[in-house]
This record gives sequence, structure tokens and C-alpha cells, in this order.
Amino acid sequence: MRRYQGEPLASGARIAVISNDALGNYVVVTPLLQMLEAVVPGVRIYYFGGQRTKELWQTESLIDQGISIFGQKPSDTIRQLPNSSFDLVVNIEASEWAKCVAAALAGESTFVVGPCLDDEGRADFPFSSDDRGDLWRDPNWSAIDLTSRYSFLESGFIAEILARLCYLS
Repeated sequence: MRRYQGEPLASGARIAVISNDALGNYVVVTPLLQMLEAVVPGVRIYYFGGQRTKELWQTESLIDQGISIFGQKPSDTIRQLPNSSFDLVVNIEASEWAKCVAAALAGESTFVVGPCLDDEGRADFPFSSDDRGDLWRDPNWSAIDLTSRYSFLESGFIAEILARLCYLS
């Protein structure tokens, strides 16, 4: 796996998006799903969320397939994971479980955005050595000076932050 830094994705790319099952997280990830669909022709989006938002993502037309990874036993989740890797894995959830799932969905040539275990499962996969990687490492996304420290941001709106971390404008 390798860190995504805005490389073009092929038409029909398979993208996994991981988010926890808080309603607010689902709401802020929706613009990201829309942008991915607009930028990647024929994209297939697989959403990995949870039981509390399942009624929303099950009927979302932007999502080709959804799998619940939160709110059930991890062993049940593992049985549901696809056997093939994705072109891009976007994980907006920092939990250890989400990092494990992100790593499980990634193959050798998969691009990864967000928290993930390394390819040996022994440590966190390092973020890029660029301004996006700096923001991922920054613990204070709600700081009042966030937009002055990260010139690629126009606002502190979390949906914009997520889009910019995926190199989308």
C-alpha cells in the first residue's frame, strides 16, 4: 500500500470509505462521496460504517455497497470483508479497529488516505511528508488558526477538511 497524494484514479476505480456510525460523521462524509463520484468516472464506492447509520447508507445512491463494521462482533465483520483489495481506501476514523479494517482492505498497490496500520500490522502507516500529512498528524483540527496554518483550506468545516485531505478541490 502507498499514501495517496492526488494521483489520478482509473475509470471504474473501487473506493472504500470508512467512517464510524455517528450521525454527524455520516453527514460530513456525504460531500466527500459526492466529490469522489464527480471526479472518478464510473467509480464504485463501498462504505464501511455501522449499525446506527445503516438505514441511511443502505439507501444512499452514491454507495454501491455498504458493510457494517461497528456495532457488531469483529469476527462477524471480518467474514463480510471483500476478498479483493481496493484502488483507494479512505479512512476518516482514528480508532484501532478502523485502522485494522483499512489495512485489511488495502493491497500492495492500494492508495490509502487516513489512519491505517502498516503492511505488517505492527505500527501505524506513516502519513505523507507533505501539508496533508501534517494536517493528519495535527491533533487540533478545531483550532481557530487552522486555515492560516494550512493554506489549502478555505474553512474549518470538517467536510472541506476531509475533501482536501483526499486532494479534492
